Amino acid sequence: MAVAESQLHMRGAIPSVRASGLENEVKGTLKIGQLARQVGVTAKAIRFYERKRVLPRPTRGANGYRLYGSAAVETLTFVKQAAGLGLTLTEIREILSIRQGGGPPCVHVRRLLEDKARELDRKLRDLIDMQRQIRHSLTAWSRTSQRRATVCPHIEHRRTARAPVGSVKDRSSEGLIMEQLELRVNGMTCTGCEQRIQRALAQVDGVVRSVADHRAARVKVVFDPARTSLQTVQTRIKRAGYEVAS
Repeated sequence: MAVAESQLHMRGAIPSVRASGLENEVKGTLKIGQLARQVGVTAKAIRFYERKRVLPRPTRGANGYRLYGSAAVETLTFVKQAAGLGLTLTEIREILSIRQGGGPPCVHVRRLLEDKARELDRKLRDLIDMQRQIRHSLTAWSRTSQRRATVCPHIEHRRTARAPVGSVKDRSSEGLIMEQLELRVNGMTCTGCEQRIQRALAQVDGVVRSVADHRAARVKVVFDPARTSLQTVQTRIKRAGYEVAS
């Protein structure tokens, strides 16, 4: 899937004020409601971004109102555009940190977008597969209506088998067997670590989905054993900088 990099209009990492539809640079200060209308977000979103350290704390007027200048307009415009490309707040904060440190963040941005594109490709394949299974169930509706079932024969005729988490084999309607494993992974300290592992696993052909939990130090992985292996999954996690406990 091609990544439309032109969607990020950046001067370094921060878009120009003109990119947000302003004819002239904002002079003086804006209250939070004015800033929200100018950029097209809510005041609640602005306060949320401040709490998450995506936007810097504003100055305060004598009456205690938040006051924002042109830098806030530019940063908030960039945040809105980046979020529109699927970047998380953690990723956006990393980009802004690189820019504020004086470095060009575009190489980092490109890698993030390439990861997003691969992840979307995988999700698209999963959605197409789900659509095929749903259409198969609808096509077979009249043939399965008379079958015995615990709840609904139109769902149960797919014969989906499930076993306890840790080692699960799930047979799809096409006869493919999916393996599900729960791995103990050391070194995860935050949601950024979770996202880094999930992005790494999304690049493995055969991995259907993964869920990382840094608090429990666990990573759940569902994969097609005909296309990849447990060893490959473990190796990819290690290459991302984390330790898979035996």
